[in-house]
Amino acid sequence: MKQKELAVENKYSRYLTQYSEFEEWVANNSSPLDDSLRSEAINEFRRIGFPTAKRGNEAWKFTNVNPIANQDFDFDFKSQDAELNSKMISEVTPYYDQWNTITLVNGIYNRVLSRTLDAGIVIKALRDKDPNCSLGTHADVKSNGFIAINTAFINDGAEILVSNNYQCAAPINIVHISTGNSAPRVTYPRTLIILESNSSASIIESYISINSDSQFTNAVTEIAVGEGAQLNHYRYLHESPSGFHIGSTVVDQKADSSFKTVSYSKGSKVGRNDLLVRLNDAGASCDIRGLYFTEGDEHIDNHINVDHAAPNTYSNQYFKGILADTSRAVFSGKTLIRQIAQKSEALQGDKNLILSEGARVNTKPSLEIYADDIQAAHGATAGAIPDDQIMYMLARGLDMETATSFLIQGFANEIIDSITLKEFKEYLLNYFDISMPKFRFQGFGKGKVYGGPVERV
Repeated sequence: MKQKELAVENKYSRYLTQYSEFEEWVANNSSPLDDSLRSEAINEFRRIGFPTAKRGNEAWKFTNVNPIANQDFDFDFKSQDAELNSKMISEVTPYYDQWNTITLVNGIYNRVLSRTLDAGIVIKALRDKDPNCSLGTHADVKSNGFIAINTAFINDGAEILVSNNYQCAAPINIVHISTGNSAPRVTYPRTLIILESNSSASIIESYISINSDSQFTNAVTEIAVGEGAQLNHYRYLHESPSGFHIGSTVVDQKADSSFKTVSYSKGSKVGRNDLLVRLNDAGASCDIRGLYFTEGDEHIDNHINVDHAAPNTYSNQYFKGILADTSRAVFSGKTLIRQIAQKSEALQGDKNLILSEGARVNTKPSLEIYADDIQAAHGATAGAIPDDQIMYMLARGLDMETATSFLIQGFANEIIDSITLKEFKEYLLNYFDISMPKFRFQGFGKGKVYGGPVERV
């Protein structure tokens, strides 16, 4: 065994012990899941571990995952250990009876709390997967240790297939619930979403926790968008502020397909939305937007990669952040335009509203271009609310809290207004009405930004 692999094995011995116990349990319970996929994944994790290195680690440069790597988390793969009902879920996440609903509790598919209303949707638990399932073909276990360890511990999850030419009448709501425990616990949610040719759907993935215990959610979602298919996708993260969340999403698109996604991130001591979109065929397009809030000592990282691997493809990345107290945020957006991807267009933007002197954002949009007949632009801004806007509103009789709440909500509404799923949009607007007083402006000092140009917003 090489010295580096031995060091990883020693550092992550708890995970390797858990894997041995899990492997024995799987063998005794006749699981239909692919053992070779899990075996490849744990071997890759033995080799690379988590991305904790300070040098040569550009993708994780501003997000320290040592608090995750150095903590022992229990992994209960035998039971869901929770009594839940739809009313409890609806109180903590977007939830409507008219939606198709898929519920996973601690990574385990819960049939009682799930329902399918659309005839053209096929939903399966991953533990019931068929041999032709494409699980593991989109998210590469060699890309990072989080995907590797999630794959090694696949116990269950959900596969969603939208049939050829089918237009979903109701949204598909995938609810991931972490119930926590007296001891820190890790869960490994896994989802596979397939839209076949010329189909369309709206899908929302929600990640929530029932209590405030320290926990670690390591989620992986694989998405395949077929030729001419259209997917409106939403990602809602609102877990415990004392917990950790690493979410990895990989999207493969075929010709003339459309992938539009809006993410909302709140909470988490360390949270990361890691998204890779591959535009594999001509005419494929993606629109990626996000809104994130941080307060206290929270940390949110949006790491977005788009690969233009075909001509006449389009991508847009546009994120907004609101930071308070001593919180931290990261936006790292990379767009690769390959030589073959002529006549493509790529846009990137990240804007941040800094509400206190102690808050900080690291923003780094980047373009890597090898084609000469393309259109591309990128930029980033960060700063406090302009003094003249505040004074204008104070002069018209508004108090400071009301004035700043209006300005903050106006800043965020550009992202919220892009949400086409009416119920989810209303849910976020209602959240703003309730929570805005917490995010009032904390001073007139300038915000700080590293890694990109700075302007006052």
